[in-house]
Amino acid sequence: MTKHAQEYINVYIAALLILSLIDAQRRFLNMLGKNEVPMYCQFVGICVHLILCNVFVSYMEMGMLGVGLASIISNLVIFVSLLIYSS
Repeated sequence: MTKHAQEYINVYIAALLILSLIDAQRRFLNMLGKNEVPMYCQFVGICVHLILCNVFVSYMEMGMLGVGLASIISNLVIFVSLLIYSS
């Protein structure tokens, strides 16, 4: 059990960095009155995360490493979509 948690945390650290960037961008858009944009981007990111978790864990049998990688990729999708909208 501890091995799985350690594996997940090591990978998820990168996702936390991206999550802090998402939060900054979300706050910026909220200040501009664009509250619905971060919500839509988050919804897309959640859908991507569910699909990637299924692919990485079930088909590629990556275990907790796959869940961490899915978090990184879904956070990147959210961040990039917020940046595209902001620009």
